[in-house]
Amino acid sequence: MNKYFKYSLFVFFAISIISCEDEAFQATNQQSEREDMIIKYVLKERNIDPDMYKTTESGMYYYYLNEEPTDTVSGSDKFIEIDYKGKFLYGLTFDQGIIEMQGLTGRTLVDNDSCTALGNSGVIAGWTEAISILKVNEKAKFFIPSSLAYGTTGTGGIPGNATLEFDMEIISSKDTANVVCR
Repeated sequence: MNKYFKYSLFVFFAISIISCEDEAFQATNQQSEREDMIIKYVLKERNIDPDMYKTTESGMYYYYLNEEPTDTVSGSDKFIEIDYKGKFLYGLTFDQGIIEMQGLTGRTLVDNDSCTALGNSGVIAGWTEAISILKVNEKAKFFIPSSLAYGTTGTGGIPGNATLEFDMEIISSKDTANVVCR
């Protein structure tokens, strides 16, 4: 009897765990579908022609604000300067500025007076993907779903499950050997 009780208890817990994982997957999938509908709605409301925007496999939408590339950003051997503005979909700007990063690694310069690189700077996955799309002097608007941003928990003033909008332009690209320390 004790053997059967243990086996039954094990089966019960296994089914419970599988059920919870399935519910979590369904919730994530529902959130992705919801954000996809919201982004499409925003694009439609802003009169952006569906032929103008593109969608990545990860669910990020983007369209070019200009297309005047002068150089590609490939690999981690370049420092790039990015001019960006981050907003919520309803228009409130939560961050903007110019940041220097080492290529697609997400490593940033410590400050303007140092060329020492930090580890991962906390750049969201959507940024890494956006940088891989942009060329120098190209400017684009990116709609980044929460799964590529701050997820369900959020950070600082950004709530969980927030879809973010970024205007981004790579304004320069230099080989790391050409970065001048001040």
